[in-house]
Amino acid sequence: MEGPEVAHEGKDNLQWLIMRRWNRSACNLGSKALEDAIQQGLTLRFPFNQFPANIDVVGNQHTDCPTVQITNFDADIKVFEMAAPQVGWNTDELLLRSVIAIAERTMSELVNLGRLPQL
Repeated sequence: MEGPEVAHEGKDNLQWLIMRRWNRSACNLGSKALEDAIQQGLTLRFPFNQFPANIDVVGNQHTDCPTVQITNFDADIKVFEMAAPQVGWNTDELLLRSVIAIAERTMSELVNLGRLPQL
């Protein structure tokens, strides 16, 4: 019995990437309003049809530093970076800007290295 097809070649790969549903999410940050703002900010800044990767921001009860996770397992992309605390960290706006900055830097690096498939 054959397993599921993992490799997607040529035109079929492009069609598969276009049809796939990518995720932008934020959770466990202690504020539903902040989570919604981050999810909306990520969705506006990184449209699904241009950035084929999941971007998730996950809080942790043991630390004040949420983790920005950027993944596309088919393209072997697994980047996890903690948003380090800064002066005035307790404001939602600073956390939102920090998370977006990490995602922008990481996505830019992936594009420049040719690791993020371009649609």
